[in-house]
Amino acid sequence: MITGQMRDIASEHQEITLEQLKQIHADKTGQLLLAAIRLGLLVLEDATPYEEALLKFGVHFGLAFQIQNDLQDVCWDSEKQVKLLDKMQL
Repeated sequence: MITGQMRDIASEHQEITLEQLKQIHADKTGQLLLAAIRLGLLVLEDATPYEEALLKFGVHFGLAFQIQNDLQDVCWDSEKQVKLLDKMQL
């Protein structure tokens, strides 16, 4: 996750490819979600039928989360972000 954040900060004012952006996102939230999923799979007695689907879900959900987060950073003003944070704390 730290690697992804470092790459994200380093690329802020640079033009990067879609593949580079996907990798940055995968290395950020994607890795956090995959860690949680892998830990959950460890406690299941027979996780084999679900493992591939859950790991794919983690990758795609992490990417979707990062995309919406980036869009919020660009499209939302600070007042709207504060209102969202207030709602999340309730």
